[in-house]
Amino acid sequence: MHRNICGPHWRSRGSCDCAASGIGPILGGLLTEQLGWRSTFLVNLPVSVAAVALTLRVVDESRNPDARRIDLPASRCSPPRRARWSTR
Repeated sequence: MHRNICGPHWRSRGSCDCAASGIGPILGGLLTEQLGWRSTFLVNLPVSVAAVALTLRVVDESRNPDARRIDLPASRCSPPRRARWSTR
């Protein structure tokens, strides 16, 4: 059933999310136990640099010549706005 609802992109993303949520806490625990909690911040730097470099290399620039201005009514549904609504 899942195969009929979601395309291959979403299935692969789901499996990556599952793998990351399983491996992340284990690696984070190993890092903090062996090298201290500050070492977890050192992991973010090379991963971020690699992600930006890969994005610049693989993803094509896409500019829409017919782009419209910001949709203000839709922006009212942004996550910070919803979070504020839920804390009232």
